[in-house]
Amino acid sequence: ALYKRALGDFPEHLALYLDLEKAYAEAGEAELSQTVHEQVSDRFVPSERLDAIIDTFAIQQSMREQVIQSYVAELATDPDNPQVALTLAEAQAAAGTVDAAETMLQSLPADQQDNPEVTALRNRLFFASRVAETPTTAELEARLARVPDDLRALQQLAFRKVVDQDYDDAIERLLELMKKDRSFDDDAGRRGLLKVFELLGDDPRVNRYRSRMASLLH
Repeated sequence: ALYKRALGDFPEHLALYLDLEKAYAEAGEAELSQTVHEQVSDRFVPSERLDAIIDTFAIQQSMREQVIQSYVAELATDPDNPQVALTLAEAQAAAGTVDAAETMLQSLPADQQDNPEVTALRNRLFFASRVAETPTTAELEARLARVPDDLRALQQLAFRKVVDQDYDDAIERLLELMKKDRSFDDDAGRRGLLKVFELLGDDPRVNRYRSRMASLLH
């Protein structure tokens, strides 16, 4: 649903085409993969720059796959090493395979589940999964410019900012959401803030933002 909507509304997003073409190919849907490949030719003006972008994308995808396979092989020889499993999960997350990364985290021993690195990655995956089918950042910003009290759009934009690692903006928007309506989506602003704080770990900004969050609780 994400890709079909994105392709229909935002044909300028070349990366979405390339991701979708790859996803269909990996799923064994050769005909659909070829169709998407042809859409790239139909919707983008041929140029050396276009060719370069496509080639770079292919190289990056290949490198990510090679990294993942190297950690898969390492884990096979050392299956009880939680650090290898965590590193594999991080590589899977970077490649966009959120489900695989979550499965890998779940396979870690119980005494590793509260590891700060595991918690941080789990929260990154949480935000990535929540924005998978939401509008783009530009769309959400435009929507909020029209309707400042659209709390769903505010929440979605905050989550997108987390995924983009724009943590300060994300936190400001979650604080705004908390200030506007603590009852929205079961106190989504506060719960989102706590996840961001866990993700940031020892970052010095956390204490400052925690104080601001606490002031809204009382």
